[in-house]
Amino acid sequence: MDELSLRTLFHGALDEVAPPKPWLATAVREELDRRRVAVRPRRGFRFAKPAVQRAIAAVLVVLIAAGAAAAAIAIYEHRHNAVPVIPAPGGPVTRACGNDGNSVRMFDKNVGWRGTERTTDGGRTWRNVSPQAPAGSVKGPGAFCSLDPNVAWATFSTGSVPYQPTRMVLMSTHDAGQSWTQDAVIPVPWTVSWRINFSFLLDFLDLQHGWIFMEYATNPVQRRVYATSDGGRDWSLVSNAPDLGLGNLAFDCSQTGLMFNTPQRGWLTWGCSSGFGDTQPSGAQVIATTNDGGRTWAPVQLDGMPSGSDWICDATSPIFTGGNGVLQTRVNSFSLWIRVMASGGSEIQSPLRLTAVALGHRHGSITAGP
Repeated sequence: MDELSLRTLFHGALDEVAPPKPWLATAVREELDRRRVAVRPRRGFRFAKPAVQRAIAAVLVVLIAAGAAAAAIAIYEHRHNAVPVIPAPGGPVTRACGNDGNSVRMFDKNVGWRGTERTTDGGRTWRNVSPQAPAGSVKGPGAFCSLDPNVAWATFSTGSVPYQPTRMVLMSTHDAGQSWTQDAVIPVPWTVSWRINFSFLLDFLDLQHGWIFMEYATNPVQRRVYATSDGGRDWSLVSNAPDLGLGNLAFDCSQTGLMFNTPQRGWLTWGCSSGFGDTQPSGAQVIATTNDGGRTWAPVQLDGMPSGSDWICDATSPIFTGGNGVLQTRVNSFSLWIRVMASGGSEIQSPLRLTAVALGHRHGSITAGP
């Protein structure tokens, strides 16, 4: 029986004139059953027993949990992988002096300085042992130098106007910061303005010999070097040239270090990727040396370093182990060179170039070449 015939018979059975046909209910039921079987959806594959399904689900949960745990462990180990410390063949570092509060110098595996903070547990915790600021302290340049686990020096700017100091106060400790003594007050030789950068660096070779470098970034640049031979109590000007004979070398670049590795041989370094003032710092010559205790200075042009004002270069103070040292330089913030120095720095060997590729704040790769 087709659909049209069924509908006609159905309406006919409902007609008020004609009574329901006795066969209608059976015919409708059979037709509906037939159509229900024809459109019934296919069921997916099922296991015969629900217990099997529950067992497989439990196994999958265990496997997923194990995979997540393994991934978490791998990520943790990658981020916290300890970098092995390889002792220097020539022994520990013998000359390094942090000229700011961010430099860290460790004297053994436990004791070290980070500015006027000190650690005795390998850097896990740091204790502030800063001296009390002297009267008249103002915001301005300061410097710090640690000689050994117990001896260190710190300087403060003093005056009446922030960033315009008229004097620099030098203080020292010989008992790991438990007490501090004011050693000297060094006048600033210029009437400085907060609009023009004034820099101050400090270095001590031993308990007696130390040096101070001042730079006032006018145009032309003004520079001074002072020296002491009595532990910092008395200071004398050692260079007569107002610019140390360096002219506008590294003009408007930031000072990155002053250090002497012998009483006669010293180093000044700048970083031109950052600077001060309204002009963009630039320059290829960022290293100067002295061989007469700071009286005269000369620029150093290293192999592989470009020349001219089109380049932006950086250098850091050398670090020495005995008579050998290393010096890091950078060109245009892309290429690094590690330069090995011998004979107290008088011989600088061909550089090892390190090209750093940044992959994020935690990861990176370095390739080395000549």
